Amino acid sequence: MEYVWLALAVAVMVFLAWVGFRIEPHWVSKDRSRFICNAQLLTEQGEPVGRFRETKILVEPTGELLVDQRKLFRRRMSAWRLVAESDDPPRRRAVFLLRGHDAQHRPAMLAVRVPATSPIVPTLRDIADRRGSDR
Repeated sequence: MEYVWLALAVAVMVFLAWVGFRIEPHWVSKDRSRFICNAQLLTEQGEPVGRFRETKILVEPTGELLVDQRKLFRRRMSAWRLVAESDDPPRRRAVFLLRGHDAQHRPAMLAVRVPATSPIVPTLRDIADRRGSDR
């Protein structure tokens, strides 16, 4: 009987660890000018650099996005432009592509992943549409 309880406890811990890895951080302010999501740095050719990281983003009235990513104990804030939305995002997600510069000031891209039902999605789509009509 002891082994059954031990196996049950281990199964619960494994399940909780699995759920913890599946949950993505996400928060949107009431005025939709700030949000927290996952983002991954990409090279200019679209190759991923590292993994998805928790990212804080501030949406400026001009449409520019100020991105704040924390790496170990350092914070790095930089300005990015929203250029497109992914045509084929993962299930129940929306992915937006930003263009800017990495820590070494080389041109780079950033993939921003948010839930498809998030209140920030219409705001980001509006910015992408405005950028598209500016060209």
